[in-house]
Amino acid sequence: MSHYNIISSAGIILILLPGIASSEPIVKISQKYYSVSGANIAEIRRSLNYRSPIIDKGQKYDARTLWYIKARWKYRVNRQNGMCVMTGIQTFLDVKYTMPKLVNIRITTKNVLQRWRFYVRALFRHEQGHKEYGVRAANEIEIRIMTLPASRNCQVLSSNANRVIRSVMKKYKYLEREYDRVTNHGMNKGARFP
Repeated sequence: MSHYNIISSAGIILILLPGIASSEPIVKISQKYYSVSGANIAEIRRSLNYRSPIIDKGQKYDARTLWYIKARWKYRVNRQNGMCVMTGIQTFLDVKYTMPKLVNIRITTKNVLQRWRFYVRALFRHEQGHKEYGVRAANEIEIRIMTLPASRNCQVLSSNANRVIRSVMKKYKYLEREYDRVTNHGMNKGARFP
């Protein structure tokens, strides 16, 4: 399950700064946990259902990945032909995972704990798939902005960059929804408890 915090209309903060060349996205990852408890599978499932802070369209989920992209680019006017051209871009990807954490593992049986660990590993693998969509989006933004054609007007070039970003974000939002649909939010890949 993934969500976006929309910053401006494109889900991106755009800042023009000097001295930035094209490079790989800079990725920052953070994790937040919510506590669940239970001595057996049914109790743990009830705890997940009750304690999960993740609600989307009225449905609770056990985990979530949020990602945000900031893009900074630089352009200059070519002295020979007066055209405005992109000269550099840097994207920053901030990924935030929210995952459950079983807090009373000493009272669970070895079998229950083993099933829990299998589930959490599968759930995290699914959430990492969401992060990868953020990485791909940031990479595509960098490539597409650096290959924008020159413009006689730097405002037009900047507007074209914003259009590229909106287009890329729309594409990756769709791809993530499909990822959740095809994997049934990771359940088809083992992220199912019980």
